[in-house]
This record gives sequence, structure tokens and C-alpha cells, in this order.
Amino acid sequence: MPPSGWWGQLTEQGLTSLRTATPYSNNAGITSALAATPSTDGAYDISTSPIAITGATVIATFENATFGTSESIWIRDGFGAIRTYMVDPGRQLYPGDRVNLSVTELTRYNGGVEITGGTVTFVSANNGVFIEDLTGTAVSYQNNELEVVRLYGELVASQGLCGGNRTCWDFQHGGQTVTLRTSGDSGWNQASLAVGDCVEIVSPVYVFGTTTQIDASLRDSWVRTY
Repeated sequence: MPPSGWWGQLTEQGLTSLRTATPYSNNAGITSALAATPSTDGAYDISTSPIAITGATVIATFENATFGTSESIWIRDGFGAIRTYMVDPGRQLYPGDRVNLSVTELTRYNGGVEITGGTVTFVSANNGVFIEDLTGTAVSYQNNELEVVRLYGELVASQGLCGGNRTCWDFQHGGQTVTLRTSGDSGWNQASLAVGDCVEIVSPVYVFGTTTQIDASLRDSWVRTY
């Protein structure tokens, strides 16, 4: 078992105190966006009837050097989670920020749902970030879509390269096995991972086709060895 107290991006950014084990109870409207996205891959313009998401909590972010802000944010309420992709929020956002969105485009990409058009409005900071420890529990995109989860266990096999310099692994945690995707970017700790390593993950759950992935490849601090 790894040392306690590490929470990935929260630890990296000095926000560990925001982690909470208490699930959200609010309905921000995320399920409306998920339900409105057709099952076939593609982009869908809903600008004539935008979907409002109100009071969702940011649970993870990925920065964009061109924007100088957050290229992607993962948000959650008491009923679901979703991410944005290439929607400029006009400012740097952090886990624990509360936001409102007006969604004008939804995209299904390789089976996953993304908000790819609309506006993001900052509401408040330093709200609790719900991250559930699911070590030993079967994790699936169907049940944990775009949630940020904590897992710890062992890399038991390499699946080889899975897109650019990304590597996919068979990751075993508490008797369960799920695919972990990591980056080979130069200078990243992830680039030195090997079969047999014990790793701890605090990362979003994604999907590629029909395969559930814990995709830690966008942020080095989403996975570490112990």
C-alpha cells in the first residue's frame, strides 16, 4: 500500500486540503449534456438550444500553452462527470473551482463525450474536490464516466504503444485489472515506467472505442511510483 496523503494534481498544485470523500449531491445539469450526445462519433451543434450546466465543480484540468489557460477541464456534480476540449475559459482554472457552462457543441470521440463548444464562467474557488478511492473495485466507463478516481497497484503487462508516444498497460489493483495509458514525453516521470512497477493513480476515467482507460497521459502528476 502506498504512503497516504498524495492526491495527484491536488498535491502538485498545493490543493490537497480540498480533497473530500463526500460525494456531491447537486444536479448541475451534466447528465443533460451526456444524454444529448448521440452514440455515433462526431460533433453535434446544439447552438440553437444550448444546454446550461450550473454550479459544476472542476475536478481536474489540462493546460494549453496557446490559450495560456485551461484547454480541458473535467467537471462533476452529484449525477455525473464530463470534460471540455478546446473550450477557452478565459482564465486558468483549478480543481475546486465552481463553474457554469453554456454548451453549444457536443462531440463523441472514440466513444467518449466532450464539450467542444460553448462558454465557461468562473463562479468560485476552493470548493471540495470529490475523489473516490476505487482500488479493488471494477472501474468502467459505463459506471465511472470521466470521474477522477484513485487507484493503486502494479503494472503487470505492457500493451505497447497506443497513440504517438503513449503506452498502454495492464494495471492490476486489488484483484481488478484496467488499462492505464501513460505518456513517454521527455522529462516526465511517466516515461520511465516499467512492468512490475507499483503505481498510484489519481486520474480521469476515459474510453477508447469500447475499452475503459485510466488516461493519465495528459498530466505527469496523475500517476506516480511508490
